Amino acid sequence: MLSFGQRLKMLRREAELSQADLAEAIGVSVQSVSKWECDSNMPDVSMLLPLSSVLGVTADCLLGAGTNEKEDAEALEKEVDAIWHAYHCGNYEDNASYKVYQSQKNFLKKYPLNYAVKLESTKSLDLFLYRSAVRGHYEIPAEEFDSLWNEGVKALKSIVNQDKDPSRQLEARFELIEYYDMKKMWDEAEEIAGGLPDFYGRDLKGLAQKVIASAKHDYPRANELQEKLSYDNTCLFLDGLWARARSISIFGNVRKEEAIAAWGDAVRAAKVCLEIFGGVSWEKYKEISWNMINPLQNMACDYLAIDDVTSALDCCEEITGIVEDVFGRYDGSEAEDEIKDEKKWLKFSLHGCFDSVFDEDDNILTREERFKACQSRLDALK
Repeated sequence: MLSFGQRLKMLRREAELSQADLAEAIGVSVQSVSKWECDSNMPDVSMLLPLSSVLGVTADCLLGAGTNEKEDAEALEKEVDAIWHAYHCGNYEDNASYKVYQSQKNFLKKYPLNYAVKLESTKSLDLFLYRSAVRGHYEIPAEEFDSLWNEGVKALKSIVNQDKDPSRQLEARFELIEYYDMKKMWDEAEEIAGGLPDFYGRDLKGLAQKVIASAKHDYPRANELQEKLSYDNTCLFLDGLWARARSISIFGNVRKEEAIAAWGDAVRAAKVCLEIFGGVSWEKYKEISWNMINPLQNMACDYLAIDDVTSALDCCEEITGIVEDVFGRYDGSEAEDEIKDEKKWLKFSLHGCFDSVFDEDDNILTREERFKACQSRLDALK
């Protein structure tokens, strides 16, 4: 729970006031406001009404007392559900999304620091404004449109600047791009997109730029970005399948059959992705093919763990075929030195088929003639 000082500081920032602004408005020194916010002193009771008035909240809200936020949030949820059942979004009068926004706005008058509801309110307002500005379903008077648009932007900026939840901050930035797109403020939208980070392999900047390109009707650019995003998401999907199989495999021999099936899922998915994206370039073909080698190596190890040497050798032969196929397609697009390094590494790829099971290179897999034949084929790569 927030202390009085923390609540005062956040409400002051929500009102876009400096400590000096607030001090001047209620007739106290800046030092007094600073002490209140640091919780080293409390304001006199006579200051509560002036403070709440300047900050645009109730005294109860300022003190964090006399309210039940959880109960009121549940009531808001029921109210919103009732609105969606009773109204629709296709007209200006009695518009469901605008009525939802009004309900959320009333809630925020009482709980201005509830950033979850604040973010949802900007989405409701976005739907109302977007259907007018972009879809043309109804016309909102220009002055009213600008006023509401400014409310939404102000709320989103407060989330970006004040909210401690990084996921909501990111979502608010994307929502801000939607607002700027409505007014064709491309420079402002691009500035936000340019500051977005990569998030666990997801290209958030590229995703935002694709939204902007679509809003600008720059479809060639939007399609180019979507292709890249689709490929990136494919790689994340393949990584996820690998992690799924690995999480099963580490249980030991009890679940080896299940793990082997999961490694097979990862290999099959990579083959499908190869059909979709492999024709883009040799580089893409190579990258996706490597996504088949690693699960095949792990599958071979799990086969060895249950004494199925024949199936482990099948994996070795499939890996060898993949490597030969990839380098047989080499189109000269990569530096020769890099290719040599990759070939050198891939000559040892068969070691991954046993190294988590056996410490020595001389083992029941490597003694097999089929394994030796595979190793000879890889050694022959020039």
